[in-house]
Amino acid sequence: MTTEVGDGNRIAFLDVLRGVALFGILLVNVFSFGADYPAWSGVADQLMWQVKHVVFETKFWMLYSLLFGMGFLLQTQSPGYTMARSLRRLSVLMLFGCLHGLLFEGDILMLYAELGVLLLLLHRLPTKWLLSLGLLLMLSFPLGHLPLHWLVLSAHRPAS
Repeated sequence: MTTEVGDGNRIAFLDVLRGVALFGILLVNVFSFGADYPAWSGVADQLMWQVKHVVFETKFWMLYSLLFGMGFLLQTQSPGYTMARSLRRLSVLMLFGCLHGLLFEGDILMLYAELGVLLLLLHRLPTKWLLSLGLLLMLSFPLGHLPLHWLVLSAHRPAS
């Protein structure tokens, strides 16, 4: 089984996987096109919405994000890599994201473009720094929500 396509500049397996991820994201988003979350008021509806979110949505997002990072790595290691070329590609991605954002509020392409620019700035840092930054970013969301969670809990405690 070969993984190369055409002149060897593309890896067929990654292209197929990217297509699967995009198709999965499309299938998941179809539910959002005609049925907003509040419209699903029954217990079974809400349960199925959560199952869809946890089992399908998050997996396709994660897969597509992984492929975005792999594509970035492959681009930076290619002989024709330049920072200007990467910035042009991210600008086109941002343009598509802006246009898509006019039609659909759940656009993620703009976020990919913004994070791609950040990735361009940081990808040459030493591995220790990148691992530390990654750990800090992974902890920032749960730690950032802890104080709010504690405030909500203390506000709902019965008075003694």
